[in-house]
Amino acid sequence: MILKVGDQYHYDFSISQEEVNEFARITGDTNPVHIDPEFAKTSEFGRTVIHGVFGLSIISRVMGTQWPGEGSLYLGQNIEFKGPMYPGDQYRIELEVKRVIGRVHIAVVETNIRHIESGKIVVKGEAKAMNKKTFVS
Repeated sequence: MILKVGDQYHYDFSISQEEVNEFARITGDTNPVHIDPEFAKTSEFGRTVIHGVFGLSIISRVMGTQWPGEGSLYLGQNIEFKGPMYPGDQYRIELEVKRVIGRVHIAVVETNIRHIESGKIVVKGEAKAMNKKTFVS
């Protein structure tokens, strides 16, 4: 599959509280807003929230395994966290090729995460990826 400017890919996902707790254990980021429901109730969010980089890591998973897929190298990411992500809620990753530099097999890809129920973008960004099979001139 050769990808070109304008090509898009969507992926729906959810992250459970148990996965958030495991992420906190693995990374050591045990901020109570992520893992303590009683504490989180008193926060501006009103309930526990997913670590921002955990949500972002799902983009990396999709780009490395599904689209553009195997052999992809995730070269960089600019990101804005526009709103919280909550355990158990449904989200959609929206990827779109914005620019292809075929001679070096690199693409600039818009990378958004949208909360499905509200329609709001909660993570907005742009990634650079390399794939010798899909980003060609």
